[in-house]
Formats: sequence, C-alpha cells, structure tokens
Amino acid sequence: MVTAKQLERITRAKSNLETDRAIFISRWKEIARQMLSSYGSWGKSADTQKNLDDTASNFDNTANQASNLMADGLMGSCFGRNIAWFSLLFEKDDWNKDKSAAEWLYNQERIVYRQFDRSNFYDEARSFVRLGADFGTATMFMQEHPEEGKPFFRTLHPKDVVLMENRFGVVDTMIRDIYLTKDDAIKEFGEKKLPETIRANEDYTKKFIFHQYIGPNYRFELNVKGTDEYISIYWSDEDATKTLKEERFPRKPFVAWRWNRDLEGCVYGTQSPGLMQISNMKSVNNLTENVQKQSQLIVEPPIKATEGLVVNFRPRGLNSLKNGEDFAPVNITGDLTFTENERNYIRQSIRQAYYSDFFLLLSQNLDKTKTATEVAGIMNEQSNVMSSFFNRLATEFLEPVIEFVFENEMTHGRLEAIPENSTFSGEEIKVDFVSPMFLIQKRSHTVDGIVQAAAQILQFAEVKPEIVDKLRFDNIADVIADGWNVKKVLIEEDNKVAEIREKRAQIQAAMADQQMQNETGKAQAQIYNQLGKAPESGSAMAQEEQSA
Repeated sequence: MVTAKQLERITRAKSNLETDRAIFISRWKEIARQMLSSYGSWGKSADTQKNLDDTASNFDNTANQASNLMADGLMGSCFGRNIAWFSLLFEKDDWNKDKSAAEWLYNQERIVYRQFDRSNFYDEARSFVRLGADFGTATMFMQEHPEEGKPFFRTLHPKDVVLMENRFGVVDTMIRDIYLTKDDAIKEFGEKKLPETIRANEDYTKKFIFHQYIGPNYRFELNVKGTDEYISIYWSDEDATKTLKEERFPRKPFVAWRWNRDLEGCVYGTQSPGLMQISNMKSVNNLTENVQKQSQLIVEPPIKATEGLVVNFRPRGLNSLKNGEDFAPVNITGDLTFTENERNYIRQSIRQAYYSDFFLLLSQNLDKTKTATEVAGIMNEQSNVMSSFFNRLATEFLEPVIEFVFENEMTHGRLEAIPENSTFSGEEIKVDFVSPMFLIQKRSHTVDGIVQAAAQILQFAEVKPEIVDKLRFDNIADVIADGWNVKKVLIEEDNKVAEIREKRAQIQAAMADQQMQNETGKAQAQIYNQLGKAPESGSAMAQEEQSA
C-alpha cells in the first residue's frame, strides 16, 4: 500500500517535472496556433466545455496540410489497417526455416492482427504520429479493455503528460492527468474509494481531475503488491493523500516516441518538422496575410469622395451626383512577385520538412517522365533520408505496441497453443517489420545490391561460364524473398529442397540412361540392318564376292 508520504513525493516530483516542461509547452502552444487549432485547449481545467485557440489570425494552412499528409502517408505505408506491416520470427533463424514453426508463427500473427483490427489502435495511431511530427514527442497509454477482451489505446495530449527517462536515455516513467465524470470514476475505482466531494456531486456531466503514475520498481520504491516490473497508481486531485487504485504490469503500459533525442538529456524530443519550421509557419502566415490585404485593396480600393456623399459600389451601380460632387478610387501600386515567390519557397520548405514529396511521389506523374527504375531509385533515396526518425519510431512505438498486444494475448490464453513435442518451445520471438516503407529500405540495402551484382557477374559468365560457381543462388533466393516479404510458410525448407533435387537428379539420370540405351539400340539396329543387306552393284564388297 502506497503511503501518504510516498504519494506526496510523487506529487512533488510531478510539480517539478511540469516546471521543467513549461518551456516546451510555450513552444507547443505556438505550433498549435499555427496548426489551425488542431490540438484544442491547452488549459488544465476538467470542464467539459473546451475552448479552442483563436484562429482569426491564421491565413495559411500549409503546415497543417503537410502534417496531415505525413500522418496519412505513414499510416498507409508503415502500419495501416489494410497492409501487412509486421511479422513474427524466432530469434534463432534456423527455426524460421522449419515448416511447423513457421506455420505456428503465422497463426499467431493472424491473431495479433485481428486484435489490432478490433481495437482503436489505427485511429489513435494517426493522432500519435501527428503529435510526434509537430511537437517532437508523442505518448500513448495501452491497456486491456476489460469488457470486450481487446487492447485499448489512448494518445495523450502533451499538456497532460510529464515524462522521465533512465540513465540509458529510455523513457520509463510517466505521470498523466485524467479527466473523468463521476460515473466513469466509479467504474474505474469503485464508489467507496472516491473522495466525498466527488461522491456527493450531482452534476453527472462535470469532470474531475485524476492522476496516474507509471514507473519501474526502483523509482520511488513504492509498496505495491506483486513482483511485476512496472507499478501504476491512481489518485484524485480532490484528495492527494491516498491512492484510488494500485497495480503492477510485467512491461511498460505506455510508449513515448521522440522525433530526435535531445543530446543534453532533456526527455522531450527535438528537431521535429513542427519545431524546426515554426519560424517559417509564422513567416508564410504573414506573407499570406499581406497578399490577401493587397488583393482586397485592388478589388475594393480606398475611395476619395465628397463629404456626405454616399457611393454605390455595386457592379454597374448608378451614382447621381450634384454639381461639384465627385469621387474617385485611390490607385494601389506595388509588385507582389517577390512576395509570392518567397511565400512559395517557404511553403515548399515546410512541405519538405514533413516529407510531402515522398508521400506524393506516386501521384506526381513521375511515371510519365521517368522509368520505373528511376522512380524506385528516388523512393530508395528519400526513404533512406527518412530512416533516422523512422527507425526511432519503430523502436519507441511500433515494436513495443506489438509486444504489448502479443503478450496480452498470451496472458489471456488467446494465442494458439504450441504443438506437443515441438522442438521450438521456449524459443525467443522477435518482431520483423514488413510494411512497404520498411521493405523499400530493406531492398535498397540488400536486394538491389545483390541483384545488380549477380547481373554483372552473369555478364562475365558469357566469357567464362565457370564464374557462376561463385554464386550461391539458394541464398540469393532467400534474400530476395525476404526483401519482398514472402511468407516463410511459402518457402520450402532446405532439407526438402535437397530431397526434391536428389529425386530430380535420379529421374534425370534414369532418363539419360534410358536415352543412351535407346540410342545404343538404334545404332545396333542400324548396323544389323546394314549387314543384312546385299552389296550394292559396283561396290568393293560386290567385286570381292564376284572374284571369289
């Protein structure tokens, strides 16, 4: 049981962490204002009515469109609902070539995929990716849905989360704010555990602030029953002297992705497109405002008019003037060419920061001006440029999420049992990413080089055929199949291949022997036929017979 003194230490740490995070909050708010209020209110109130940021001063939507495109592009090419984006493999590669082991892994994949499809992961993941790209940091909480028996995910607003990392730079601790109505709080914690101020409240729409701490065993040394590595406790903002719920998890029930880790040790991510392009967002917003003002002045220029004169500005409007009365538009001068060029340049810089060119590559009619090989080369190049943040996304987000779902299914007995007497029981399992984006990078670094090398070697084989003996074609086939994510169950095992080849060799040898026998028989029959014929007239043999 967590004591009041221990809980006080956690709340004090939370306050200190919020102070450290304040500088990021101010920058994040700036980004949110430029993103047309995509992230809503940044207040700490639990009121149900949320106030959105004022967008009256927003005149350009380039960054918001680029961020949306990146989120949609990553979902579609990396871990979308309708694509295969991961496979399960044994750590020991020999087992992946075993047919029964490969079939068992494939069946487990199908179960995990089905749980992802049943959950809200793909909806929450899009918001998660946008947060990471815009603010440099994104956090998601993971748990089992108690009623429906499926995983549940929630992407958290940056204002509601503080993080801590261990000495290895890995985020292992999170404290978050939660906003619950009285009914939801009762379902989560039980009515008796709630503070009296909440139990007595009769406004069922009012939300109260609760807090959750998640951290490893060694952090704060909390007295919570169990032996699992991670501890989770909840408490209410109404009463910070006692916990409402205490539990343990075998692995961290949240993920925190940083676009780029701060080398000075700050827990929050840096150098994301949003953080790096905030000045450009402001600049292009000001330029767009100026262009709109200029356009409005041209369409509706200021008017010089006689005092008291009412002018009809409608098209072909009739104005009746008295003698001496007059009005005239003020001439507006100025060339907006430079402004327009500068605005387009900045917009392109923002789009490039969000890798818009890559995600629009296939829709930019490149196939009309470039060959398929050239298009593939461009995609390889751009995917390699993206690999730095993309690999961190895989390590800090995708892999932990898959492991959470897999182990959750294992804990609840929903995975297929390992066959009796199987030799792969107890072997370690790893995640292999096979989405289109990962495969582009994998083929770029493995398959493409092997295919090009083999093609050149085969050219030399025209001059010196025995050079082909240097190539291990079976290994090349395995690498190519892996680069295109051909399922292991579709690849024949090496021992089976050896048996097939041995039988083929036996059949070919038998056929060759039979063919040789047939050819020998034909030759013998031909000789026999020739010996059985009378000598031709005038031939040497005929002359010998006559002389005899």
